[in-house]
Amino acid sequence: MGFAGGRRGVARGRPSRAGDGGARGVGADQRHRGDPYYAAALPGLLRCALALGEPALAARLIGGVEPRIPLQQHALATCRAALAEAAGDRAMAATAYADAATQWRRFGDLPELAYALLGQGRCLVALGMPEG
Repeated sequence: MGFAGGRRGVARGRPSRAGDGGARGVGADQRHRGDPYYAAALPGLLRCALALGEPALAARLIGGVEPRIPLQQHALATCRAALAEAAGDRAMAATAYADAATQWRRFGDLPELAYALLGQGRCLVALGMPEG
């Protein structure tokens, strides 16, 4: 199953069926890390890896990505927030998600803005601060 099939499995609440190798292959190949298309897909790839219970894979996905253009900067901000949340550092993740949300808002990417705000909200609720 490829990456698209993996995303469908995660979206349908069946992450075990999603992990047939789609994201794993991407994690091993670093040739395209500077490509803006990789940066555009990176937050989704990372969310899939985390949903599959693969934090090491998620961390490898951002390796070698340089924040040269705004899209790469914003994608890395989102990924760092998600990795902090996955590691249990909810306070750092909430701050990082807020930063990512600001970046995505300026950039005009509404789906990623929504993901960042959702992540920030999740972390704030977990910290007992739902009002922010």
